[in-house]
Amino acid sequence: MPTDTFFHLPKEKQDRIIAAARKEFSRVSLSEASIANIVKEAGISRGSFYQYFENKEDVYFYCFHLMHQMGFEELFKILNQVQGDLFQGFRQFFARALPMIFSSEHAQFFKNSFMNMDYRASREMAKKFMKQHPHLEPNEKKHLRHPHPEHSRALLELIDRKKLQVSDDHELMMLIQMMMNAVFSTIIEGFRQQKISENKEDEAPLDIDQLLQQLYCKFDWLEHGASRKDEIND
Repeated sequence: MPTDTFFHLPKEKQDRIIAAARKEFSRVSLSEASIANIVKEAGISRGSFYQYFENKEDVYFYCFHLMHQMGFEELFKILNQVQGDLFQGFRQFFARALPMIFSSEHAQFFKNSFMNMDYRASREMAKKFMKQHPHLEPNEKKHLRHPHPEHSRALLELIDRKKLQVSDDHELMMLIQMMMNAVFSTIIEGFRQQKISENKEDEAPLDIDQLLQQLYCKFDWLEHGASRKDEIND
């Protein structure tokens, strides 16, 4: 998370630094990214960078947070429209989000993020989907667009639990974590297919609709189970 010093910068300078970081993380993976390239592109000194961020992981996860935040607002809107139906809300949200991930101006950033994701990164991304920086000090939280209530609490309150077999918040968050794991695995598979099609002329380009159907299948298994009901009843 950026320091107070970063948030006190003019908006134009903040945007320039973040744009430089996104450019570098779109060029290479987090492990290969260079702070030297970021500061050169942003037109700041290396010393200034460390006044704003702890390390390159810090600015990387903040870049991801900014994009995640916009998505969260859209998810809230959709969940309201479907009266808190978690599975229907996720289906509608990712019907819009998945094409954006693969074709927007930030597609290369997402590709490097997901194709080079290690355990820590996957946990961090899933956590940021559910929570809005719970570790922040009060003076840091004031900089966030939605400092209260926590995103996780607001999301849990939107969901209609009568349609789910969950007994408490912990179980509901476990279910959402499983759904996000399904999302991440689908995105990674999509980028893998995309890479194969780019390297082989006879391979068809990535089919987003087919990828969505794979994700919906995973959601269906989570929602209804993968066992045949007639076999269960026999």
